[in-house]
Amino acid sequence: MKLDSFLAVKPVSVSAEPPTDKGGERANISPAGGERETSGGDSAPVISYNVTPSGIKVAYQSEPKRTYWVNETEVPSVTTVLGILNKPQLVWWGMQRGVEGVIDLFAKGVLATAFDWDIDQEVLCVDGQGSASVEQIVDALKEHKLTVNHRLEKASERGVNVHDALEAWAATGAMPRPAEFPETERPYVEGLLKFLADVDPTPIRQEVMVGSVEHGFAGRFDLVMEAQSKEYTSRCYPKRANKREMLQQGMFLCDLKTSRGTYASHHLQLAAYELAAVEGGYPATDAQAVIHVTDTGKYEFVFSKATSDQFLAIRRAYQALEELDA
Repeated sequence: MKLDSFLAVKPVSVSAEPPTDKGGERANISPAGGERETSGGDSAPVISYNVTPSGIKVAYQSEPKRTYWVNETEVPSVTTVLGILNKPQLVWWGMQRGVEGVIDLFAKGVLATAFDWDIDQEVLCVDGQGSASVEQIVDALKEHKLTVNHRLEKASERGVNVHDALEAWAATGAMPRPAEFPETERPYVEGLLKFLADVDPTPIRQEVMVGSVEHGFAGRFDLVMEAQSKEYTSRCYPKRANKREMLQQGMFLCDLKTSRGTYASHHLQLAAYELAAVEGGYPATDAQAVIHVTDTGKYEFVFSKATSDQFLAIRRAYQALEELDA
């Protein structure tokens, strides 16, 4: 799929006066510089785009489906490519959320037990109706927004809000205030504050879209920062002392995560961003790392072990599967 004439919107220089798009509306210039959003009207999708220092044009739209283009050609996102990996922790997470949903139905009184004299045993009932089937319980979970997908949406919203806090700090220097966030999000913001206090980084670029013409993928990383030699938490634990190390001075490409842990896919994601960023003309960083904040108000700064070759192996496997499904 081609992005026709790159939406007929030409890159404009960043100036004190925000430029207008062809529809006459203001185009939003992000703190990253060079990234803009444009909309052709109320019904047109919003397109964000960035022209990298080497001239690669990267575009993204979130609606009606998430789509990336590199030099006007549609490409998969980094997370879409990594979606082919087996992630057993997600299966276990989904099972736990399903159990939580059933418990919540009991707490709401939607799900209950009753004795069925016809079959001489106790059965589950939904809203007081007969022996409940799996389908009826699933319908109740949907109705009360307690499914795994609903919980994923909540987790995604949490991640977006904490990412917004990091982006605001990088753009303005303003420290996030946990009290201004929903109670369920405050521990993650507190963890972010502890990271910023420990490492005291200097933001260089934030929320930058990059894409690879050579390898056909795109994505958006959270932050490039510089830091001096500081003591930081390299591993945190719920019930025992954190592991502390000395950070070496350097420039680091980082992604913020609010997941339960750090995983191989996070490392591969960072390797992909670094690969695309260098192809896009951005300076290579000294290392890539995950800023992992937790629901206990802690953080850990975890350096990536992945290489670009390892990510590209996954990219080739993704392409092979796409060709088989064509």
